Amino acid sequence: MPRNAPRPNRSDLQVPATASGPGQPNGLPQAIKTPTGLPYGEAGQLQQSQSAVPLPQSPTQPISQQDAMGAAKNFQMPNLGDLHGPTQRPNEPVQAGLPGGPGAPAPPPNNGIGAMLSRMATAANSPALAQLAARATSLQQ
Repeated sequence: MPRNAPRPNRSDLQVPATASGPGQPNGLPQAIKTPTGLPYGEAGQLQQSQSAVPLPQSPTQPISQQDAMGAAKNFQMPNLGDLHGPTQRPNEPVQAGLPGGPGAPAPPPNNGIGAMLSRMATAANSPALAQLAARATSLQQ
């Protein structure tokens, strides 16, 4: 066969015209797959469960090139400001927002699980959480 001559399509990749149903785009059901290295008996159980419950279909249809180009034309880049310009907050420490260091608020004191449960009980108005908080606080001391 010459190098540039048209070649026939592979017959093993052709889908019969009567195939339909969920699964892959060609209409055939998805193949059952099991990983290697499973403990004895689990591969068979996994195959059985996959045959009982079909695998999900592909989530969406492919987007056309025209729709993709339209979405790309309508995209608006967010305004990030002047990345190479001077700072807009000259008096703010570099560590601002980090837990500790200048400019950051002091971290809340860690009073243990009892204090946390007590705050939760107050917020939720829950007597059960209040009892649990009192018990946790008594066990901490």
